[in-house]
Amino acid sequence: MRLLPHQQNVDVLRGLVCTGLELLATHQFELLVERYGYATALGRDPVEAVRGDFVQALSDASGSELVPVRSRSVSVAYQENASCLRAAIDCEVPTQGGRSIWISFAVTGNESEQFFTLEDICAIASLES
Repeated sequence: MRLLPHQQNVDVLRGLVCTGLELLATHQFELLVERYGYATALGRDPVEAVRGDFVQALSDASGSELVPVRSRSVSVAYQENASCLRAAIDCEVPTQGGRSIWISFAVTGNESEQFFTLEDICAIASLES
């Protein structure tokens, strides 16, 4: 998703993340990919990649669905720097009946053009043996 200049701030990014998490939780994979893309599709159909990675993450976390939450606390690391990565947004999202899964978003680009993208969906490794 290309960000307009007025969208390049922490409050807007938090809103985009919350919308993305809601689309994922309600299985609106097509709309999620249409809005944000999926960086780790890696040659796969992006919609099928999101669906598959989400199902795998839930399975790996022994969860059934994301825990419904009216609002989520989202931490955004937004920095002006010389690299193409402008912001990293990592979310630990609890599942029903299991551990949490990790969902990452990113803002990439330069001063004149920035993009918001769904980066990855995966289970959080357990330290238990």
